[in-house]
Amino acid sequence: MNRLRALRAALSVLSFAALFARGASADVHVVSAFGGGDFTSLQAAVDAAADGDVLLVRDGTYAGFTLFGKGLTVAAEPGQAPQVTTTIRVDSVPAGSSVVLAGLSVSTSYTTDLTKVHGLVVNQCSGAVRVQECSLTGANNANNGQPNFGDGSGARGAVLLSSANVVFTRCELVGGRGHQQYDCCDSGGTGGAGLTSISTVVALFDCQVTGGKGGYSGWGGSGGAGVNVPNFGVFATGCTFTGGEGGFGDDFIFGPGGSGGAGLSVGAGAQAQLRDNALAGGAGGGSFLGMNGAPGQPLQAEPGSTVITYPGAARRFTLRSVGWEGSSVQLTVEGQPGDRVWFPGSSEPGFRSVASLGGVWALALPVKMLAAPQGIVPASGVLELLVPITDLPGEGDQRYFQGYVVAQGGQAFLGTPNSFTRLGCAFSPD
Repeated sequence: MNRLRALRAALSVLSFAALFARGASADVHVVSAFGGGDFTSLQAAVDAAADGDVLLVRDGTYAGFTLFGKGLTVAAEPGQAPQVTTTIRVDSVPAGSSVVLAGLSVSTSYTTDLTKVHGLVVNQCSGAVRVQECSLTGANNANNGQPNFGDGSGARGAVLLSSANVVFTRCELVGGRGHQQYDCCDSGGTGGAGLTSISTVVALFDCQVTGGKGGYSGWGGSGGAGVNVPNFGVFATGCTFTGGEGGFGDDFIFGPGGSGGAGLSVGAGAQAQLRDNALAGGAGGGSFLGMNGAPGQPLQAEPGSTVITYPGAARRFTLRSVGWEGSSVQLTVEGQPGDRVWFPGSSEPGFRSVASLGGVWALALPVKMLAAPQGIVPASGVLELLVPITDLPGEGDQRYFQGYVVAQGGQAFLGTPNSFTRLGCAFSPD
């Protein structure tokens, strides 16, 4: 029995070695707010980096940055928790280039500068944008007085505009609270959506997205949608989308509470493809007179929209975002007992909806897979495998992986995509 286990372990190592086939090497730059790295500012590091470089970010508090017209990886060093206080903006990434944001926590504050209130803005990107294990929180609008920004709505956790290939994996997105004040003749602001996607094709895997709370006032403001897709389309699997709570209405003559936000709002002409998600509307806001707002709908699909729900449970593949050559990282697969598992990799991301697989291939096609599976999910429903990280010729590179599963009944499923940054041993903290 021990020999059989050893043989299986050896075959697993051999099967995963091909995942790190040699690709383009990248320069790695260390960003440390406390010094000791190459840069102390994220914006300075982004400006100096060449297309395809890696920025390895250590603990500290940083201003946001604008990344324009090139591809970069901006990833937290494992065990570190960098905090970003203003908007990250990714703009005009060209086709053939890719941006990866991994392990960053962005939480903005109210300000009159509209460019700094949303957690993330992705604008007019033809190239791929991958956001993994990030927390993105939009700013609350003003508390009493005039709204600090816009129409009084809370800021968004993320805003996507006219972009072709955006994927979120294991992220938390939260909208900000709407403007509020004690005024019997005013209305509270609407909560910000956790995610607003306009003229963009986006996929979310294993994410939690929550709309902001409506502001209180004479009439309570409405809660924000968890995810708002007015056009184009969204794919989601294994996610939780929750609308924001309506604001409190404090007018003692006629002051209703605000309505709760929708978990997912799909506009006319837009399409949503869904598998195994939890959608919940926000609670209606309370009222001084007991005129509580209506609860939000879990799914608000406008006439002319299309909603496709695929059967079956999500298959989750979890691989951390960064690792060093010569070490190993754990791959955790959550599926159904008997699932046969593959984990193909590529040096290039992609985006192709495949109805027969009920999901989105987030790797460049064609995808190369081994003939034999790399594992089989046991009775517990959880499979754990060690993935060896082979040596690389330069300082670092960026790889992309995605789970593929064939269930016992023969049905094939696409699992979670994972972006992985491989670093040379010179960047290991050990």
